[in-house]
Amino acid sequence: MNSEQIRYILQVATEQSIRKAADKLHITASAISQSIHALENELGVTIFQRTSKGTIPTQEGEIVLSKFLEMKTKYIELYEEINRAKYGSNLKLKILYSSAFGHIIKQALVSFKMEFKDIQLELLEKMPDEIYEEMTSTSIDLALIGEDKELINRKFDIETIYTSHLCICVAKESRFRFKDYVTSEDLRNESIIVLESTAHKEMIKRTNLDRNSIYVTLTSTEPFGEIMMKAKAFTIMDNFTLTGHDLITNGDLITIPFKDPDYFYRDIWAVHCNPNLTSYTKKFSKHVRAQFE
Repeated sequence: MNSEQIRYILQVATEQSIRKAADKLHITASAISQSIHALENELGVTIFQRTSKGTIPTQEGEIVLSKFLEMKTKYIELYEEINRAKYGSNLKLKILYSSAFGHIIKQALVSFKMEFKDIQLELLEKMPDEIYEEMTSTSIDLALIGEDKELINRKFDIETIYTSHLCICVAKESRFRFKDYVTSEDLRNESIIVLESTAHKEMIKRTNLDRNSIYVTLTSTEPFGEIMMKAKAFTIMDNFTLTGHDLITNGDLITIPFKDPDYFYRDIWAVHCNPNLTSYTKKFSKHVRAQFE
């Protein structure tokens, strides 16, 4: 028996579906099924049964679930006590995030520190490619990124904190400014500003904008706003990327939803990379999630 099995079984009980639990946990349904069967064999009981109402616990399963809920609470208490003993008031979380989270992170930081004054934070803005590399090669505690299927089944604790829709950003004088949405056909003859990252290039490809002429390729989002104000060019991004940005607030730049033919959605993830500090990183991700509400 291990903490992963506890997490899987509690999620299946919540969702009443192995498939839905797998989607929430960002692993395969077969991985959950195998884990449950292994535990059932170990305990000599059947934990779940399939009914017309979904996958629900058996009588023995109810006993297992009640004990697992107690164990989950004890796990959290254990890790927090160990970390308090280990770090005292020097507990520090290393958090990486992409530039899309800029304003969101600032707001989350303020609210988090009001509640947890003693927890130190090291916040580092990185390109998505750099974040993926550091997640697997260095010691970080939390990563805030757009969904990436390559991370599924790598035993990270992945939490969906928001579902964004894609939009374009243009200057206020753009001929598209009065449209409720734009399509790839609308943008066919427009130049696009590209961020030098695999994630942004994949976003452009997914939205069928990869044939548009490239106005400029940038290694940072910093100059985006200034360039778009002066050039007849656009870029595509998550709807929250420029939330709170001065150029959006004062109306110099506008965002317009993108459809082709439907809206494009993607999940935004908080990836908890350090199991020993998950109880703390989830406190921070809770504050990030609150900024989207």
